[in-house]
Amino acid sequence: MITEIQLKAALIRLLKSAFPDVAIYGVGAVEGYKKPCFFVEMILTGENDETVNVVKKTYSVSILYEAAKITEMDSLKKVDGIRNLLKCVDDRNRHRKMCIKLKDEKLGDRYVKATEFFYTFVGDDANYLNVHFNMEFYDTEEIEPTEPPIEDVRLIASIETNTNYRD
Repeated sequence: MITEIQLKAALIRLLKSAFPDVAIYGVGAVEGYKKPCFFVEMILTGENDETVNVVKKTYSVSILYEAAKITEMDSLKKVDGIRNLLKCVDDRNRHRKMCIKLKDEKLGDRYVKATEFFYTFVGDDANYLNVHFNMEFYDTEEIEPTEPPIEDVRLIASIETNTNYRD
């Protein structure tokens, strides 16, 4: 099972790998932060049961970039950098897709699909870059059995023949 902490940690690791000189904060930081910086917000926007033990989850991710010196060129470089971070090659089938690769203790490498990538400029002067995308994946949520397991099964069968068979 993938937790929200694993997802957000993977996002932050990716951002730090590509932008080591940019500070990264959660959405709660309002004072005392240093620029340039990213504010990373991740919200669960959908959770649907698909089967008894399988659930589909959708997260909306917003990455706000506040530059030390605001330039469109710097912001567009960040857009390209974030887009490139989300492009990976799935080791299983060698297809390139937008996804985030996670390490799962039980299943090994997991690929969380990134969809609907776009960016906008926000703020009073439209001077802050805001990158958005969704993450969608299926996950297992094992339900602990409440009844004891079946220990013995007996099948009683009888075979009946139809003698009134017609063509």
